[in-house]
Amino acid sequence: MLCGGKGLCATCQVVVTSGHQNLSPIGEKEEAALKRLASRSPGSRLSCQARVLGDVTVKMPDSDYITHVDEIEARIGTRAPRDIMHSEDGRLLVRSGQLITKYVITQLRKSLNQ
Repeated sequence: MLCGGKGLCATCQVVVTSGHQNLSPIGEKEEAALKRLASRSPGSRLSCQARVLGDVTVKMPDSDYITHVDEIEARIGTRAPRDIMHSEDGRLLVRSGQLITKYVITQLRKSLNQ
């Protein structure tokens, strides 16, 4: 992942659907990263931080993660198929179903200082 498995970027977020008891406890670093995520759910964990101690079932969140606006600029004129989140801080950039326009791209550039 972007942070190299240090539990900082939250791009490895998964949602645990069963086997919560078979994971290591959430540490302070993981908890801080998860708190920043708009897409966090009660079963969210960072796969780089959760040690698997037995059977666990996870699903991937319905989000795309980007670090730079250029990664979605080619989607102008389409609707976002999933939430688009900033990969470093988990901010929601474009909501699922929102039309991606030049105005949206301009606003993203301003908010991300790009």
